[in-house]
Amino acid sequence: MPAEFIPLGNLQSTRNRLRHILKDISEVCLVESNGQIQIFLINPQRIAQIPVSDRAAFVAAYDRVMAQVLQHAGITEYMDTVFQGTWLSPEVIEEIYQTVEQRVSEYEMRLGHRYLDLLEAAWLQVLIANGGLSTVPPECGEY
Repeated sequence: MPAEFIPLGNLQSTRNRLRHILKDISEVCLVESNGQIQIFLINPQRIAQIPVSDRAAFVAAYDRVMAQVLQHAGITEYMDTVFQGTWLSPEVIEEIYQTVEQRVSEYEMRLGHRYLDLLEAAWLQVLIANGGLSTVPPECGEY
């Protein structure tokens, strides 16, 4: 199943949709382009296709994504981020952070390790099994 590009609407629908989506995803990639951030999702069934030795990359990717979000949110005290055309306040970004961080913790408990500290994070490097996903932009990493 290919990565899915999520067009975001108004702020409330964005928050609700993210809550719903984050229950089911196995990977997130945020890509900034022309002042906008796009979110790309990878289907959770791909987890089963990835060798156990490589699953650490999926957990680490969450930390890298969150480092990017927090960098955008924390540049100044009042620095909103354009999230695919929708202005998100630092409070909303923090809510997204907490939701994804909860998913990180769940994967960590399942795998038994923490693989990457937020302070070490850079752009997301996504490991894709079985030939990769051509719809994921190159900024999401090499496949």
